[in-house]
Amino acid sequence: MTCPPRAPGRNTRPPGDPPLSHLWRIIHFPPVRHGPDKENGAAVHWRQGAAFSGAGSRQTGDKAKAGGNAAVKRRYRPGTVALRDIRKFQRSGELLISKLPFQRLVLEIAQDYTDVPRFRASAALAVQEAAEVYFVGLFQGAKLCAIHGKRVTFMSKDIQLACRIRGDRT
Repeated sequence: MTCPPRAPGRNTRPPGDPPLSHLWRIIHFPPVRHGPDKENGAAVHWRQGAAFSGAGSRQTGDKAKAGGNAAVKRRYRPGTVALRDIRKFQRSGELLISKLPFQRLVLEIAQDYTDVPRFRASAALAVQEAAEVYFVGLFQGAKLCAIHGKRVTFMSKDIQLACRIRGDRT
């Protein structure tokens, strides 16, 4: 059955067309496979499909050598792991930047100001604490600037604006 041409600017279906509400179920819910897998007789969830079933699949590690099915790694939705890491780092009081690379950076910068830069361990940790507090505040301001710009991801222009609002010299 050929459809008659639509009138411009009108959003109507030709007469006799079925409603499109059933297409949503077809697109979003693939058919469920019931019963055992044909290759090895094991019950398989419909989302696993042929890629995760028995002999014809790619297997890694010791399970492939032993002949068993490889365990499927858990996939989290985007952002879930990031939020979990944020909560973990906010609970802990540990430093986020590695100590030795940061101390090497401080010594490299200090060589511009003195011939023999030497720091006590407590002084190096104090500098690192101050730097981390500064960066966390800067990133919080940049995140607010990005949200103000109706974005989720903050960019370098957000960091520059946050510096300008805070009154930093750089």
